[in-house]
Parts: sequence; structure tokens; C-alpha cells
Amino acid sequence: MAMRYSFLFGVSRILTRQTYNICLKQNATTAIFPVYLKKKEVLKKLPIEQDDPDVFGTLSSRVNLGSHKFDSMTNHELSVDEGDVQEEKYLSFQPADRKNVEEFELEIKQLIDDKKLKDALFRLEVTMKEDKVKPSREIFSMLIGACGRAGYTKKAFSLFNVMKKRGHYPAQSHFTALFNSCANSPWKNDGLQRATMLRQQLIDRNTVLNRAQYHAMIKAFGHCGDIRTALQILDDMASNQVSITTDSFNFLLHACISLPEDGFTRAVLVWRRLRNMRVTPSIYSYNLILRAARDCGSKDLNGKHRPIESVLLLEEKTYSRTNNPLDPAILTTSELATVTNQLTVYPNLLAEKIHSNNVMALKDLERPENRLALLGGIEGFLAEMSKDYVKPDIKTFSLLLETIASNPSEEKKLMEQMKACNIIPDVAFLNMFIKKRQFRQDYSRAQEVLNYFQEYQLFPDVMTFGVLATGCGSLKEANALMEDMDNAGFRLNIEIFGSLLKNAIFHKKCYYIMQLLNRAAEINLALDEKAIKILDKFKRETKEAMGKHDRGLKVPGFYGNERFRESFKVFCLGYKTHLEKLEVALDPHPWQQYRYPLAKKDKPDPSHLFNNIKNVQKEK
Repeated sequence: MAMRYSFLFGVSRILTRQTYNICLKQNATTAIFPVYLKKKEVLKKLPIEQDDPDVFGTLSSRVNLGSHKFDSMTNHELSVDEGDVQEEKYLSFQPADRKNVEEFELEIKQLIDDKKLKDALFRLEVTMKEDKVKPSREIFSMLIGACGRAGYTKKAFSLFNVMKKRGHYPAQSHFTALFNSCANSPWKNDGLQRATMLRQQLIDRNTVLNRAQYHAMIKAFGHCGDIRTALQILDDMASNQVSITTDSFNFLLHACISLPEDGFTRAVLVWRRLRNMRVTPSIYSYNLILRAARDCGSKDLNGKHRPIESVLLLEEKTYSRTNNPLDPAILTTSELATVTNQLTVYPNLLAEKIHSNNVMALKDLERPENRLALLGGIEGFLAEMSKDYVKPDIKTFSLLLETIASNPSEEKKLMEQMKACNIIPDVAFLNMFIKKRQFRQDYSRAQEVLNYFQEYQLFPDVMTFGVLATGCGSLKEANALMEDMDNAGFRLNIEIFGSLLKNAIFHKKCYYIMQLLNRAAEINLALDEKAIKILDKFKRETKEAMGKHDRGLKVPGFYGNERFRESFKVFCLGYKTHLEKLEVALDPHPWQQYRYPLAKKDKPDPSHLFNNIKNVQKEK
């Protein structure tokens, strides 16, 4: 044992003397006091001579020099490792040099609140990566939710996958955001495919869902046109003992609106189910059923049965036709509005109990005013809202205005009901009023609506001039409208220009068209794809019609008019020149506003895009 300790003591003395001599050679002043050197400084300043007999192998034993310890070194001079440099640089960051994850969370939240999704995504995917800050689950949650609300479906699912790869466990709110992204997707097929895949994954994993997830699923499948799956999800809510509320039916009604052919029929069935389950409708429920009556048809489901007549219990009636003209076997919805009130009980599909003893069958449900008659008309609809203690709002009357028959008597009745309900019209309502009268070419009454602006102290907006532009059938009227816009401080936009252009083409006034193109060039107005297509269609169809006239075929007489032919010839000569002067604003990709600029090598050729604009396909 004594020999072992003496051997170790000898080795220690040799190493200590060697270290002292090397320090003396490097710096005489610091060699006297080697204990003041830092560990890293000593390691950098200690070169080791090759084949030094005093170095005992390459053991990694530690030696003492005073109160400090030094690692044994190899026989070669120490080299700097790049990985160690990067690690040292990373560890040398101070809190003042970079933001922490909490500060990034606040910044990203503020950007999302300010509707700057592109900048928020840049913070996550670029800034945080450069600063080597690991994103938290809260950051992923905020960005997935924001992408879902914006309809950026691809990015929402991409962030969800990145979050899982980083070890963050998905929460229920993430699934809600993903289904919302499918509902808001610009492409229904892509949204439906992703929603179906996500729902199947949740079913396979036996995931317990809450009401928010079920509502998001109904919204997603409803917006994408899969109403059957949306109804099935409602049944799943009942089987899983999740309470069904008014919002559940509102999402279903919204799903019915996405079906243009039989959406009204579906909405009526959903409403009857709402009544059977004793759920009280809200203002949103009434507005949604009005939208269904305005926008959707009432075709038979699968061509097998007539569900609306089933709701009215018409199939079970065996009443015979009488000589009374007020009690017909088949009653059209327009006749429902004209039959005397003393003998007729209007069938109101919104009521808890439907009274339809005087109706045997229905037909002519293609017009929105006829579908509104099945909901009780203006008076019956508002009366049903009053029974449910629901007060109508300006949105309700705006939908009623678009649904009622286009005649002065119905419009007068609607304005009287507005005053009775103490609802003050807004600018959007009056703009819609002007548009309705313009479409039936009642231009004098359309001008009378402007008196309501003064009565209710409202100011016209750019949409007011837009609906007025639909009635400008001549260049004189168009010039007067554009002059009024200049006086009011509004600039001619592409929507108003498009309305004027449609009127000019409808009346086949080539000089009118040329003057509009000149005005667009003067104010540097960029044409959109719709305007270009309208002009190209007019040019093509006019040439074909003139060719048929020259061959003796039957076409409208003005195509053979010499004055029209001369004006069309002038239009064809100047059309190409005007297109060269005017800019063409192509419709951007729906997700382009959230993307970063591409690198130069990745930028596509603009001419290639322009040539293939008609072949643009959706991005999934």
C-alpha cells in the first residue's frame, strides 16, 4: 500500500511541475499565480509537446493545482470544435438579447387580434426559429384557431401535425379549430375530405367530444354540403347524452342553406324537429329560416316523397272538392295570400301546431315570396316571433325585403311593420330597397327611396351609388352618376364600373362601352376577370349574330342596322388598344395573403400565369 501511494504522489508531482513550467513560459507574471487563471483560459494556453515522457498516457484523470482542478489533455494541441462554438454562442444569450416564449405569445396574440395572420405565422416559423425559442402549445393553439377562422385549412392541419411532433398533446379546442377550418375552406371538396378524415380518427380513438366539437362538426359537414352526416352528428349528440340547444339547430339550418335545390325543404324539416324537441328558436334561427326561403329551392327529396306536404298532413286528407272557390283541392301559394281571411287559415310551418285544413296540395314553390307564404307571410312570420319572445332586428327586415314579392303594396306593408316594431332602417337596408326597385325597372320609385336618407338622417355610401348604377341605361345617366360620386368624394371602383358596363352591353351601345373604357383609363382603374369575360363575350356573340344575319338567318333586327355595325366596328378597332392601356387585376389565390414572398428562383413566370389563368386549379 505504501508503494502505491508513493507512486501516485510521484505522478502528481510530475504533472504539477509540468503545468507550472508551461505557465511560466507563456506568461511569467501569471505563472507565479496560476490559481487566478480561469479554467477555459488555461485550457486554451496550454500547448502539449508531442512524445513528452512526463505525460502519463492519455488518461482522463484530474490533477490538483492549488484549489483548482484541470482535466488531462491529449498529446496534441487542443483544436476548437465548431459544435462547441455554436453551443457557447447559444448559451451566451442573455434575456436582454432575445425574447422568451411568453413574450412571443403576447406578440402573436396581438398580431392575431389585429388581423395580421401572415405576420403571426412569420413569428412562429422564422423569428422564433432564428432565436432558438421553442414554441409552446399556447402559440400553436392561437395560430391553429386563427387559420381555422380564416379558412386557411392547409396551414391549420400543418401546424397541428408540427405541434404533435414537438410532443404537445392535442386539446379539444384544437379539434374544434380544425373543423372550423374545414367549414371555412374556399373549396368544399377539400374541406369535406379533411373533415371526414378527422372525424373518422376521433371515432377510431373513442375520443369523448363536447358540445363545441359537435357543433363544429355540424358546421363543417353542413357548409361542405354533406347534410346527411350533419344530421347523423345530431343523433350522436343525443345518444351520447350531450344536450341539444338552439345553437345546435342553428348550425343545422346553416347547413341547409348550402343546398340550393332542396335547402328550404331540409330547413322546414329541421324546424319541425326543433318544435318537436321543445327547443325555443332564437333571432338567428328565424333569420336562417328566412335565408333558406330566399336562397333555396323546395325540390322533392330523392324524387320519392314531398316532405312539406307531409308536414302539412296533406297526404292523409280525403276532402272532396266543393263548389266553393275559396276551398280548392289544390291551392297555390300565391292564392294563399289572396284568399279571404274569414274562410282561410294560413298554414304557418313555423308554428308549434300547423293549421292547414283548407289546403289540399301545394304547387309553385319556385319563387321566394311563395315559400315565404308557407311561413305565414310578413304578418304571420312576425307574429310567430312575438310568441317566442323574439324581437326582430334590421337583419330580419332586410331578409324579408329580399323575400317578399316585388310590388309596392308588399313593400309598403313591410315599412309599416318596421315602424310598428320600432326598427330604424340603415344604409344597407335602403340600398337593398333601391336595388329591388331597380331590378323591376321602377326607376322613379327607386329615386323616392333617397328621401328616406333625409328622413332618417343617413348618408349614402359607395354601395348606394353601386345600386343606382344598375339603372343607368344611357351614357348621360352614367355621366351624371359619376359626377355625383366625385362631388360626394367617392371614386369609381370596379364593382360600379361592372354594373355600368353590363347595362351598356345589355342595351348594345358600343359608344357607351368605349366611353366607359376611356374613363377607366383616365383614373387608372384595373379591370377584373369578370369585366374582361363580359367584353369578350359581347364581342364574340355580336360577330356571330352579324354573320348569321349576313347568311340570311333569323336574328334580332338591330344586328343588320348600319349605324350599329359602324359603332361595333369602331369598338373592335379600339378594344385591343384599350386593353393594352388598362391593367388587369387577376383574382388572387385565397391563401396568398397569408404567405411569405417566394425566393427568386421559386418565382413563377408572370406570363405563364397569365396564359394559364383559365386553367388554375384549386390547391389542396
